Amino acid sequence: MQLHQNMLDQTIGIIKNSNNKKLLWNFVHGIFEGDGYVAGGTKRTGLGIACNIDNYQFIQDILNKLGIQYNTVTSENDRSLSNGVKVQFGLDRKSVV
Repeated sequence: MQLHQNMLDQTIGIIKNSNNKKLLWNFVHGIFEGDGYVAGGTKRTGLGIACNIDNYQFIQDILNKLGIQYNTVTSENDRSLSNGVKVQFGLDRKSVV
């Protein structure tokens, strides 16, 4: 487990400090493979990434570097504390609920 965490920490450090578009896109593609979903409905479609609140800023920074416009939707637990974020893009910004 420690080896896995060390590898993940090193990867995140490289991605955080990178402006290499190909590297950033490859990382986003990997996120979609694990945590991505189709967003929208019958009249609009887009993509989304579900993540916990701890990873949100990191993903937001990558999307900003790539110039991707997105919306965020937070979910709350029983105590009204934010515990998750959905990052959605490709949707009409006014219609995301």
